Amino acid sequence: AEDMMRFILAFTSQTNKKIVSPASIRVMTRLQTGDLPMDGGDERGFGLGWSVVRSPGGQMHLKSIGTFGHTGAFGTEFWHDPLTGITAVYMTQGFDDCRKTFTTMVNAAFIGE
Repeated sequence: AEDMMRFILAFTSQTNKKIVSPASIRVMTRLQTGDLPMDGGDERGFGLGWSVVRSPGGQMHLKSIGTFGHTGAFGTEFWHDPLTGITAVYMTQGFDDCRKTFTTMVNAAFIGE
């Protein structure tokens, strides 16, 4: 989890230690797939190596447009929301909805600040 947090923070303005250039970060975390629906929904598309929220609905509710991250097949997820500054890493193994609950709880904790 600590390595994943270091990795995603390298793509944020929070702790960018010049591992990746700011220009590369902008291109990689910008939506590259246009209006093509991904995974059966319109909530997200992809940048270069990242899932990018394009509409805060479904699983992406409470995430700002432009939030980028990645999910794993068995419940892992990490993301950064450039608008709110929230960065999260969730490591689990399973097929249940814990990841969705975690995402909702983290984002809901910051609403209204």
